[in-house]
Amino acid sequence: MRKLLFILSALLAQPFSIGYAQTGTPLKLEMETQLSEKTARLPLRTWMQPQPGEEIIGPGLVPHVMNTGDHIVELARIFDLGFYELVDANPDVNPWVPIKGTRLQVSQSWILPNPLTVSEKSTKAANKAGRVDNNKHGTLIINLAERRLYYRNKAGSVATFPVGIGRAGYATPKGYGKIVRKQAAPTWYVPQSILDERPEQEPIVPPGPENPLGTHALYLSIPGYLIHGTNKPYGIGRRVSHGCIRLYPEDILWLFDHAYPGDKVMIVEEPVKAGWRDGLLYLEVHPVLEESMGSVDWRELAFQVVNQALARYPSQSVQLDWNKVDQMIVKPNGVPQVVGKPVVRPNQTGLKIDWRLRKQPDAAKKSTTTEKKAIQAE
Repeated sequence: MRKLLFILSALLAQPFSIGYAQTGTPLKLEMETQLSEKTARLPLRTWMQPQPGEEIIGPGLVPHVMNTGDHIVELARIFDLGFYELVDANPDVNPWVPIKGTRLQVSQSWILPNPLTVSEKSTKAANKAGRVDNNKHGTLIINLAERRLYYRNKAGSVATFPVGIGRAGYATPKGYGKIVRKQAAPTWYVPQSILDERPEQEPIVPPGPENPLGTHALYLSIPGYLIHGTNKPYGIGRRVSHGCIRLYPEDILWLFDHAYPGDKVMIVEEPVKAGWRDGLLYLEVHPVLEESMGSVDWRELAFQVVNQALARYPSQSVQLDWNKVDQMIVKPNGVPQVVGKPVVRPNQTGLKIDWRLRKQPDAAKKSTTTEKKAIQAE
C-alpha cells in the first residue's frame, strides 16, 4: 500500500523552482504558487525553546479543513511534515480523493528523541549554575523511525524538519558522527553502486536543477553520507534515497544557515518516545522500519520508554493508562497523546503524589515485584 501511495504522490508532486546563476550558485528558491495562502503563512522553520521539565516542542494540533484542490502531498510540505506523517495521523482520509470540508488532524508537536532529553537533576543543576547548556557545538538527531531531524543549538533551542532516508537495501546507517563541512551548490560525485544500477548515469553531476543533492549539503564524518536538499520534494518523509538524508529545499536552506562544522550527529531508531508537558506524560508511536519488523516487542519497548521518562523526572506523579498505550502500539499514528495524568492520594501528612501508582500490562509483570518492594520500603 505504501509503495502505491509513493508512486501516486510522485505523479501529483510539482517540481520546486530553483534559479541558478551561470556560476552555479543558487540565486533563490521560490515556493510554488499553488501553495495555499492561508497555510503558507504558518510560523514554521523556527527555533523552539523547551522549558525546564518540558520534553515536547511545538504548539499541538493545528486544524485544517480540506478545500477544493487540496492534496496531502502539498499540505504535508506546507505544514513542514513528511507525507506519511499526515497519512498516518489521518487513517480515515483518502489522500488521493480529498473531499471538501474534511477535517485533517495536523500534528505540530513532537516529543524530543531520547538523546535530547535532560533529567530533572541535570535541569536543576543547570539552573543553579545559571546556564542552559554547556555544549560547545550543536547536536543533530535523525530519528529514522519517524523520518525526522532535530537540531539543538548550543543555547538549547531546538528546530525540527521531516527528512527522506535510505530505502530498503540502502538503509541509512545508525551511528554517531559530526558535520565536517558545508557546501552551497554542491557537485554530486555519483557512487559506484548507483552507476552500477544506472549505466546511463553521468559520473559527475554539476550544480543545477538536475542535481539530486539540491542547493546545499552538509558533509558528515560518516563516509559516503550527507544531509542535503533535493530536487524531488515528494520524497520527504519516505524511504527513497541510497542512504543519504534529504530535506525539503526550504528546510535545507534554514539548516545550512544554522548548523556548523563540528556539530554532533546521531542517527537513531526510536519508534516509541515518551515525554513530559505540563505535568502530563505523553507517548508517541511510529511504525518501525521494515528491517526491524518482527524484532520489536512493542509492549516491552513502551514499558521501557515510559519508565525512562518516569526516572528522568521522579517528582512527576502520574496514573498510567495502559489501555491507551495498547491502542497506540496497535495503531501507531505518530501523534503525541496523553498516557499519564497526575495522581494524588491522602496520607498522614496531607496530600501525597505517588508516581508508582500505575496499572501495568501483563507483559510488564516481571517488573511488578521490584515496584511493590519500592512502595513497601517507603
